[in-house]
Amino acid sequence: MASTILWTRNRGVQAMTRVILARRGERPLVVETLAALRTSAAERLPGVLITTDEDLETSGLDPASLDRLFPGVPTLVVCSGRRPLPSPVGPRMRVIPLPFSAADLLDALPAPGGPRSPEPPGPAAPEAAFTGTRPPPESASVPADPVLRDRDLQALVQQEVRKLLEASLREWVQRTVREVVPELAESLIREELERLLRESEEAALQGPVPEDSESPPRK
Repeated sequence: MASTILWTRNRGVQAMTRVILARRGERPLVVETLAALRTSAAERLPGVLITTDEDLETSGLDPASLDRLFPGVPTLVVCSGRRPLPSPVGPRMRVIPLPFSAADLLDALPAPGGPRSPEPPGPAAPEAAFTGTRPPPESASVPADPVLRDRDLQALVQQEVRKLLEASLREWVQRTVREVVPELAESLIREELERLLRESEEAALQGPVPEDSESPPRK
């Protein structure tokens, strides 16, 4: 299964989620429409689906509809801007605040490489006989070069911020072209028409231009 699908048009949520999941070595598949989400989930069912209540409402859905649409997804995470936070629908769903922190999102996600919910306990295994030695304690994997990891993370953050700024600038330029340029063009056309009309009126008031007396007679 694909690890995570992020369904949202919110560029800030996209950037934040990418950065947070990068710390776990994961890269989410980002889709911005419900149609794209359906297609991606049909091709490869994700282990986690993250979205926002705004994207749900834009598509005419609610958390309960999301739960019914994707029954095979083990973990559903809804980022909500409502206060107080709405209650999750079903045991698979987690609701976190929007905006969220790294801890908010990570707490809602399954452990890396494992299921979201713990498996039901089985019969207790008999204890091994004590041999006088203890197994080495389990330790979290530590990157060989934490400085390099921090540099990579910093580069990723800069990349996501740059994408966010470029997208915002592109939208601003497109909106300016749609709104300001037509008004400016209309204003320039109006001024040019007024100038031509004014020159035509002045020429009409002055009468016909007398012919030059020194010009040669017409044949």
